[in-house]
Amino acid sequence: MTTVVRGLIMLACASLLIAACTSSPPLRIDQQSVDSSYKYTVPPQDDDRWPTASLDAVGIQQQPLAALVSRIKDNTFPRIYSVLVVKDGKLVFEEYFAGYHRYRLNEMHSVSKSVTAILVGMAVDQGLMNVDDQVYKFFPDYPGLEWIDRPYDITVRDLLTMSHGTDWDERSRPLSDPENSIRAMIDSDEWLRFTLSHKLVESPGERFNYAGGMTVLLGEIVHRTSGRDLGDYAQRRLFQPLDIWIKYWHRSDRGIVNAQGGLLLRPRDMAKIGQLMLDNGSWNGNRIVSEMWVRSALQRHVSAEFGWGYGYQWRLGQAPVGDQLIDMFFAAGRGGQNIIVFPTLDLVVVFTAQPKDNRGGGLRNYTMALDYVLPAVTGVMPPSPISIDPEKLKRYAGHYRHSETGHELAVAVESDRLVVQPSDWQRVAFVPVAPDSFSGYWGNVGSIRVQFSAARADKAQRITARFMFGKRIYERVADD
Repeated sequence: MTTVVRGLIMLACASLLIAACTSSPPLRIDQQSVDSSYKYTVPPQDDDRWPTASLDAVGIQQQPLAALVSRIKDNTFPRIYSVLVVKDGKLVFEEYFAGYHRYRLNEMHSVSKSVTAILVGMAVDQGLMNVDDQVYKFFPDYPGLEWIDRPYDITVRDLLTMSHGTDWDERSRPLSDPENSIRAMIDSDEWLRFTLSHKLVESPGERFNYAGGMTVLLGEIVHRTSGRDLGDYAQRRLFQPLDIWIKYWHRSDRGIVNAQGGLLLRPRDMAKIGQLMLDNGSWNGNRIVSEMWVRSALQRHVSAEFGWGYGYQWRLGQAPVGDQLIDMFFAAGRGGQNIIVFPTLDLVVVFTAQPKDNRGGGLRNYTMALDYVLPAVTGVMPPSPISIDPEKLKRYAGHYRHSETGHELAVAVESDRLVVQPSDWQRVAFVPVAPDSFSGYWGNVGSIRVQFSAARADKAQRITARFMFGKRIYERVADD
């Protein structure tokens, strides 16, 4: 596997509380038990003007979603608060757990960043700012800082894409560590000065470096250019047209809105944000933010952690459906707050979960979306194993190297299956599901499908792997 994927696997294994990282897949969805007490009901109409419909009306199978509810109830997927599914612009599935309900606000954490990016887009649409504007120009009241006086050539676009080039460090230390940059910012008396005090260590616009402080700067730039408090600007221009009414957006003691993580929304509100982006910035036929902005926001500008693409505070990836990959984009918040959108399916999926002490919550949500929701929507179920003569499996054995990173993995035959062993991580078993095609399962990362191709009859020469992060290609090492 690639370095980024290997890092994700390690994170998933370290964070899983439901089970150790394993290569054992769950039972096929159509073979899983369903809690007999669960009865699907159509989401009710509410005063938020959100259209609802039945699963049957939009062609979604009920059984996989009933199985998902059952796995949440039996704690296979723990600490889940809500699951919502929107298909063809209609809310068709809405379930709450652990005492939560549709009127209860949820902490969004970093989903707030994706909302802030929409507000930046609105300010750009108004001509109040431009993504190529240099950030230092918006903060003339902070003289004496190198960022301002030098000044640093960091643009609004660099903040949006988290490619600012500064020494901000939010990933190498836990959030509880006072030296973690985001923790230190929140604990400081002056959030803006703290963020603007970070030093430039590399060229802006080149490398992703996750930094909540940069989103706080974006929120403040919207405030300064619009002349309105960010919360008021959001309420008037974004939330009110969507029939969303926010009651709280966390602020610093000096009144700076916590644009990177302080917003509270209902799950239905989250679904509206996803639908707005899916519909290229329109809501019920009304233009909220320009289509040009949405397309730019959902374009891959840099590569983020784990191999995800990163746009303007939105993450981009692909999801496997059988042998195909479909595009997806999503907003992600601490512990498993997610808005996940599959454009080609006209599908929005929302999860909320316990935000704290729930490491791996986000990865768990992707597994639920890919292994339960997508089969319900597409009808494509995990493939069933087939039998292959163990002698014929030998043609796949050998060493393969990733074409981009040089990372190697070994493929060996073990009884009636293949075992894949990355050079520095645990092995995964793959069972044959079609000629030259094998399926495996890697803990909370979910299903992996690999296809072997051969230029020689006696040995496979290439592996094409499809899984949560897209497609990866490995070539056989020549010595084999």
